[in-house]
Amino acid sequence: MKAMQVSMRHLILSLIFSTVLAASTLGLAGCETTKVKKNDDSVVTDTLYQAAFTAEQSNDYKSAIQYYQKLRMRVPDDLDIVLALARNLRYSGAENQAVKVLEELDSLEEQPSPVLLEYSKIKIALGKSREAIEWLYIAAANDSQN
Repeated sequence: MKAMQVSMRHLILSLIFSTVLAASTLGLAGCETTKVKKNDDSVVTDTLYQAAFTAEQSNDYKSAIQYYQKLRMRVPDDLDIVLALARNLRYSGAENQAVKVLEELDSLEEQPSPVLLEYSKIKIALGKSREAIEWLYIAAANDSQN
């Protein structure tokens, strides 16, 4: 008798599960899918930001670089991402790559001071202190104009 109750309970739970599954599958059909995709994109981007920040705070620069590279593909015009990527490349000892990341920006001389300061730090890490000083002067001149 007890075995029959257990199998009946199992059957009822299976029916409920399959009904819920079928309903959720039908609910995702049609125009609701675009809402899910948009929400998924922002959730993924937010998660990548958080993962990149956490990795950098934990001194896991290799992971931070990977996250920032993924973020850069998602949000290519975000200057904060570009700056964070260059910084983490410098931290990891990949100064040449960091220079390339910043030199890809349009009109490097006209970029905000944090970008020029990072560029100067990279130049120092590369042993190019004279170039770093020149970029610091450019950053100071830009600040005085704003």
